[in-house]
Amino acid sequence: MSVILAVPVMAALTLPPVPPPSPVWEPTPSITATTHIVYDADRDLIIDVIGPDQERAMASTTKMMTAIVAIEERNLDDDVLVSEAAADAGEAEVDLVAGETLTLRQLVTAMVVQSANDAAIAVAEHIGGSVPGFVEMMNAKGAELGMQHTNYTNPHGLDDPDHYTSANDLLTLGRYVMDNQIYREMAALRTFDLPPSPEDGSERTAENTNLMLDDYEGTTGIKTGFTSNAGRVFVGSFERPVGTIYSVVMGSEDEFDHFADTRKLVDWGYSLTTRAQALTTGRQVNRGALLVEADPLQTTAAAETVLVLAVDGVLGGPRREPAPPPVITERGGSDLPDLTDAILWPFRNDDG
Repeated sequence: MSVILAVPVMAALTLPPVPPPSPVWEPTPSITATTHIVYDADRDLIIDVIGPDQERAMASTTKMMTAIVAIEERNLDDDVLVSEAAADAGEAEVDLVAGETLTLRQLVTAMVVQSANDAAIAVAEHIGGSVPGFVEMMNAKGAELGMQHTNYTNPHGLDDPDHYTSANDLLTLGRYVMDNQIYREMAALRTFDLPPSPEDGSERTAENTNLMLDDYEGTTGIKTGFTSNAGRVFVGSFERPVGTIYSVVMGSEDEFDHFADTRKLVDWGYSLTTRAQALTTGRQVNRGALLVEADPLQTTAAAETVLVLAVDGVLGGPRREPAPPPVITERGGSDLPDLTDAILWPFRNDDG
């Protein structure tokens, strides 16, 4: 005899609505700069870039090179006699007086802090024997660093059609000078006192042109610049517990736009870095419209994949010499969450 079991009819399964897609990171902010770079130093990747090799006037970011050549080539305790040419440099100055003697350290510090053109000329004449002699040293150092889109004709950055650099080269130089402890300490000074003027006894205090040192978290440097041809230029360095970011903006429009542009880019960069770190430690991965549970070890591998995609240009331009992608070992299974759609769609540009 067969037995028939009564099975209750189940109600139709109702799934919750799928939420709309949510990007992993916000799009790059709108800025006024003509060219720019945002660089994540801890992961060694450029996370956003426009016009990295476009050759443009660099203004006083020139003085990064002037300073590092001086620091590396001479004893900073050397005495330097200020010439008439240095005292008459014009534009940004710390009111040097022809015939006075200062140490090389004092002159380099005044140049880094207040972007003093008179100090830059005095430094160049002392080390190079003449301005043209020092400029040769600057260009030799640029070539040594691989700065292929840079040419110097003076030590201060006043406009000259043959005096130019690129955002990529400024990033290279910015990273290099910040690896030097002496330069780092100078760049972080809010003010620097020179001896009173021998001419009239007036006090001379250099004030840092990098206003972000005062009110933006983690600012450590590096150098501002402005001329009519260059517009506003700023190479910035920032350190926070989540990592170190460098930024370059060239051709920002109005008086404080180079700082406003940098704030937007670095805020965005740290947002990206923070979310990348969350991805390596969290239990969930945002995959388009779905929130997928993931094993933490797999999630770590997924985050590494994100970084490889970034290097390949998904989050910005590729590095000039892209390194091979890291080897990602399978840990805890081979079903690595597919993040391609989630990562790619917010960052597509006109070139695909």
